[in-house]
Amino acid sequence: MLSPLLKTHVTAAVTIDPRIIIKDKGSSLAVHYRLAPERGPLIKNKIAAILDRASGEKLEMLCGKAVIEIKPASFNKGVAVCELMKIAPFAQRIPLFVGDDVTDESVFAVMPALGGFGYSVGWEVPGVSGTFGGPQDVRDWLAGLCDRSGMRPG
Repeated sequence: MLSPLLKTHVTAAVTIDPRIIIKDKGSSLAVHYRLAPERGPLIKNKIAAILDRASGEKLEMLCGKAVIEIKPASFNKGVAVCELMKIAPFAQRIPLFVGDDVTDESVFAVMPALGGFGYSVGWEVPGVSGTFGGPQDVRDWLAGLCDRSGMRPG
């Protein structure tokens, strides 16, 4: 869990531009700078400095596509998917995961142990079941699956 003080420090440091969007996810904080890509290096440096001063909290800064996520080092999307697969309606099912960012790598890593399939989008990730060139390729693939099963997209 991120402390309220840490969230306040990060928010104060990165609200240098109204195009920077901060999402408080409770146990993590996401700083989106897609609308201000030129601010990326400055934001990364500011957040890294804040985390260096908060060394007792065991936090991780995960840099993705125009986003920086600050989260407890012990939690990631792979852990979340493993927990979801233990409860209904997911238990006893085969997971399929499609991801396009570095934050998705932890899910790709757990797919084999869950008997599932992971597909990356736009970049090759070792160990995935396949790679899509882009989002339209994913949409086309899903539409094809619907057609084969008798369902029609719409």
